[in-house]
Amino acid sequence: MTLDLPALADAAKDSWALGTGSVYELRAAAARQGWAEVPMRSTDSALSVLRPQSQADAAPNSLSAVHGLGEQPLHTDGAHLRWPPDWIALVVDEPNSTATKLWRLPTGSGGVPWNALLNGIFLVSSGPDRFLTASGDGRGVRYDPTCMVPCDQRAKCAAEFFSEAEESAEDHTWHRSREILLINNRKALHGRRAVADTTDIASRTVHRIAFTLEGR
Repeated sequence: MTLDLPALADAAKDSWALGTGSVYELRAAAARQGWAEVPMRSTDSALSVLRPQSQADAAPNSLSAVHGLGEQPLHTDGAHLRWPPDWIALVVDEPNSTATKLWRLPTGSGGVPWNALLNGIFLVSSGPDRFLTASGDGRGVRYDPTCMVPCDQRAKCAAEFFSEAEESAEDHTWHRSREILLINNRKALHGRRAVADTTDIASRTVHRIAFTLEGR
């Protein structure tokens, strides 16, 4: 059965949705829709293979370099990029017991400090590239405590808002083979629970592809 990516994206328009398929099927479906693949680093492929790593083994400036096998905080992928991707797809070949945690931005104005998100200034560091930005814009949010440092009181308020979101994060455990988790990267944050099962250190493999909607 052909992966129905438009239906999956519609289900994930405000948060995330689950589908079934392979990395090949996902990339083919995205190409048909005109989605452009986005590498997280200029020297990397757009397709990343994520495995639990100790701090010593992790790539510099990555979440694993800071947190190792421990719990990783909620974040949006590509927050260090000038133009963060619109969608993040996580795909597993086989089940594993280390959950991915998820949190959706509340809809409506209640409970969201939009003044802080839209006007607070963060310093973003991405290797030699450093720039100032807010955590919110007219399309959604970006946030990663690893690469974004608050520069004023409103940004500190925004960072506290995302930190408090940890308390209401939901867990997704990978129970099925060929499972796809499509995340709206501008409306939802995700992270990884601590690696509790030592077998996951060797066996947990998550394929990640980031997409931008062409012509947006």
